[in-house]
Amino acid sequence: MKKINVEELRELFIEIKYGNNIAFEKLYKNYKNLVYKIAYGILKNSYDSDDIVQIVFEKIYSIDKDKLPTRNESSWLYSVTTVSYTHLRAHETA
Repeated sequence: MKKINVEELRELFIEIKYGNNIAFEKLYKNYKNLVYKIAYGILKNSYDSDDIVQIVFEKIYSIDKDKLPTRNESSWLYSVTTVSYTHLRAHETA
């Protein structure tokens, strides 16, 4: 698994907070595989893991920018990924 560059992640979230779409694209490019691996570790299913990646990055893109993390960005990303599993399951059972 790719090691998280904490400084890079922090800078990307700061830039995203200010509306920098290139920073969002870089976040996606650099961290989509990590999000996928976290999701796959929970789900053991590639199709659902792909859905989780989509949900996580849609949430980051559409969230009120004031709610983006200002510290512990890697923990926040992990939490959003694991909570997205609950979101996915809720939609499947609805």
